[in-house]
Amino acid sequence: MLQRIPHWNTKKRPAVVRISCLAELGRRPIHAEPLQVSTLRGRGWKLARPMRTMFLLMIFSQVLFLTVTGQGVRANDLVLVSDGEARMTITYAEGPTDKELAAAKRLQHFLAKMTGVSLPIAPLSQAKADRGRVLLGPRAAQTVGIDIGQSYPGGERVIVKNVGNDLVIAGNDALAYTGTRYAVDMFLEKLGCESFGPDPNWHVIPKTDKVVFDDITIDSSPDFESRETFFFQYPWGDVSHPDFDHASWGLGGTKYHITHNYENIVPYGLIDKHPEYFALVNGVRTARGAQICFSNPKVVGLAVQAARNHFDNDPSQVMFSLSANDAAGFCECSECKKLGDNPGGQTLSFANAVASELRKTHPDKAVTFYAYLATIDAPKRVKAFPGVQVFVINSSCRAHSLDNASCPSKKPWLENLAAWRATGAEVTGIYEYYMTAWGGYKHVPAILGDAALRDLRYHKAQGIKYMYCEGAAQATIEDSPIQWPLHYVMAKGMWDTELTAEQILRPACQKLFGAAAEPMLAFYLECAKALEANPNHSAMWGIPDASLTYTPEVLKTIRGLLGKATQMAAGESPEVLRRIRDVNECWGKTEQRLIEDKVKQQYPKYLENAINGQPGVQLIPQNLMNIPTVANTAIPSGDCAFTLFFVGTVKKFDGSSVLVGWGNESGVSQLSAIEIEGGRIDWATGWGEDAMTADGSFKDYFDRPVVICIRKRPGPINKTTSIWLDGKGMGLAENSSSRTPEIRKTDVRMGGTYFRSDMIVGEVILYNRALPDAVADGVGSYLAEKFRLHTAYSGGDKAFIPDKLSGLCAWFKADAITDPGSLETKRD
Repeated sequence: MLQRIPHWNTKKRPAVVRISCLAELGRRPIHAEPLQVSTLRGRGWKLARPMRTMFLLMIFSQVLFLTVTGQGVRANDLVLVSDGEARMTITYAEGPTDKELAAAKRLQHFLAKMTGVSLPIAPLSQAKADRGRVLLGPRAAQTVGIDIGQSYPGGERVIVKNVGNDLVIAGNDALAYTGTRYAVDMFLEKLGCESFGPDPNWHVIPKTDKVVFDDITIDSSPDFESRETFFFQYPWGDVSHPDFDHASWGLGGTKYHITHNYENIVPYGLIDKHPEYFALVNGVRTARGAQICFSNPKVVGLAVQAARNHFDNDPSQVMFSLSANDAAGFCECSECKKLGDNPGGQTLSFANAVASELRKTHPDKAVTFYAYLATIDAPKRVKAFPGVQVFVINSSCRAHSLDNASCPSKKPWLENLAAWRATGAEVTGIYEYYMTAWGGYKHVPAILGDAALRDLRYHKAQGIKYMYCEGAAQATIEDSPIQWPLHYVMAKGMWDTELTAEQILRPACQKLFGAAAEPMLAFYLECAKALEANPNHSAMWGIPDASLTYTPEVLKTIRGLLGKATQMAAGESPEVLRRIRDVNECWGKTEQRLIEDKVKQQYPKYLENAINGQPGVQLIPQNLMNIPTVANTAIPSGDCAFTLFFVGTVKKFDGSSVLVGWGNESGVSQLSAIEIEGGRIDWATGWGEDAMTADGSFKDYFDRPVVICIRKRPGPINKTTSIWLDGKGMGLAENSSSRTPEIRKTDVRMGGTYFRSDMIVGEVILYNRALPDAVADGVGSYLAEKFRLHTAYSGGDKAFIPDKLSGLCAWFKADAITDPGSLETKRD
């Protein structure tokens, strides 16, 4: 008989935890007795989709996975624990593997937490005949006729099944696989044990006196060979609770290797001895901030040997990464130019050369690379050799699914994905970005829900094997009560793409929130629905403005749901009450954040007396203003010369922030910008490709007006850049980049996506040439006099008026704003 799932109330120990007549065949749970399908195996069961849908809805809304009742033990029950005693022994085959022993201890550990009773662990040969046995691991399962193939890669499978008086808990443990561990976690999940966050209070372990079952069958395989989402692993590391790890959500699988890797294959330290190994960029062989020379046979040889060592050292690895360094700077030598019509083509040609040699010794292995940033576009005339795979970064809008026809970024991305397939490369992996905190949703729920699951179904249908979801950058543990569903839904969906967000979250909410499960489920689903309904669009790392997600109507609905949850949880356990309180506290921060964002929309703001009697414009995080350009005067681009002056007050902050610049709007390679990071001033051209002063060198210039001047001549960054603060030359740090930049042509801007501080700007001046020392000092004197600043420029013999000098190409003056009311308010 179908029964409703009760809530876990740890204030009262239930008499029995019962798993009753449950079958999971081909990953989909089915109640075996009334449906009479318990003899069907694996993925081979066939039911019409409408009937399967009806079954799934009935199961997730009504079925009792775990029956917590006051019933006694029946004659045909298998009993794990009863009356304070262990009634079964956890057993394994002779000569147990480390995986089997670890799984046995994990099962013992959680059962002891539930019941206070520790089940004994012993080899099969030592198990007492009068006890039931938990047959742990694939070899123990064979003793009752259950054979779980130990193939790799592919063939992941998990089985939990009672056979006579025994309980089989086993899986495919070949090489990197941990099927027996998954089987233990799936069994524990049916017992009610599950972790939902790094806080121990978000780990559900019900307390009981008896654990019994009369029938259970789980026979399950994942939809993707590899499944990763880092939420609790990074950036917290060891801060995470020991009872949580990513395998408990079914994450893991085939071991793949995909990372920015050229710098490991050809270390930067070789630049002096072998400059020919490195990319030729603007006529100079460059290591840091650039790539390698793809056409150099010795570089190909280094990559082939590195790949062979990689596979010999770890046979479980199925691929070797040939992904570009996290930078620009692709080789411009005549031979490399022949390899492809774009960086993606050059990368594919290099992968072909390595793969053709690698397969002579390792015919079953592959090489792979990211299609990302510079390499995102598929080549038109380069075809892939056998053994070449591609991981494509999903650079499209983060709020909407791939089937959203109104989202402008989806069609181009799907066309590019198809173009990569047209090269003949195996497009086996997708890298998803869910950078919620980075994208403006710190302290704000960002739940993708069914939108993400629809994308997973698409990827599965396209033959994708490996899914990686990055999503923790700048997130905080304190936000996990409202952010966990993003990662939990993705993790469960990567195992079974046919599930919906409601089917995944309903049992989780029942475990976490007891009597308040329904309004809490509705809360999380409302957040997901609101994000998908956001009318704006984003790309790759960002999410559209939170104020357009959490409209007044949505806020009213959510407040009502949380209020209802608080009321319904009144009689619940302290653990449940604390979880409800955690969510309400997080939501309070959400509302405060939304209020702050609304205030931010009033900026940039004109201030009449901002810097010693002179006006200024105040910008706060993510504000954006274009700087007026001078007609018919080119903005510096390529390997260029320029002089940039900035006068303003920057509020002290931690982290990094781009103040003003031009170039690639994505904020990575080929950007030219003034950036403050680590308390220092940088001329930033991308990640790790900067001319930078010493750490902390800007600390005395925060919170007061300062004149920043950066001058650059053509050539390597570390040899042609000078940085001045209030007219004082600042030495460059030794780790400044040796790359020669290739700046793109864009508007000159203040603030924007990577502006995360507060500042008041009085003036910005840009020349498309490197001014001589005396002339630069004259402009500095003009600014010092105008803003009444005491600097090294002060007292100079001559002040130069900016527009009297040649090369002026962009000039912002706050005192030139004649109508402050017309100041454009803009957020990137």
